[in-house]
Amino acid sequence: MKVQRLRVTYSRGEEIKYLSHLDMMRLWERALRRGDIPVAYSQGYNPKPRLAIGAPLPVGYLSQAELLDLFLSRRMSPAIFMRRMDESLPAGIRVVGVEEINPRLPSLQSQIRAAEYRVTIRTAALAGAIGEQLQNLLDSPRLLRTQQRRDGTGREYNLRPLIEDLWLYRWQEERCTIGMRLRIGPGGTGRPEEVIEALDDKAIIQTIERTRLIVAE
Repeated sequence: MKVQRLRVTYSRGEEIKYLSHLDMMRLWERALRRGDIPVAYSQGYNPKPRLAIGAPLPVGYLSQAELLDLFLSRRMSPAIFMRRMDESLPAGIRVVGVEEINPRLPSLQSQIRAAEYRVTIRTAALAGAIGEQLQNLLDSPRLLRTQQRRDGTGREYNLRPLIEDLWLYRWQEERCTIGMRLRIGPGGTGRPEEVIEALDDKAIIQTIERTRLIVAE
């Protein structure tokens, strides 16, 4: 039985950036049990807790704003939930916001439209050159890339429709941080690594941090 749906916003730090999506699900399940959260379960022979992480974060990324939807079997105030999670979650993960949402809304994954990132790279290019290269990418009608499949074959696709915006966030000598908003959806998901390679194939990526997940109204 589900009586309440919470949407949790949480950060992921250095300590857990190499956890897989499956490991993250297990981490949340353990933390919810420790926090005595009344999680609703699915029906059937093998009941599962009713929780879902939106747009799973690739291994190695950091994040300020991951999303998780959770169904509860009895009502709980977001403030109490947040306090219990502060006591139950391990280092490297922190709840930064909780809100109650309509239980009848579509699945979290189907609502996500785009994500924003900050990507820090090492590059020999100057700030002006980086800014010009970013604009050139935005002005390009096609950015053909090759996606490698597991069987070793490649699939060509156009990266450009997956890029909504690019901007220079910060620049220091041989080191700059680039902001980007990339689409997520059935038509494809933009990957920060692909954007950086299209921008400067000699650049070295130092960190990728997701700063926002954009959900449909």
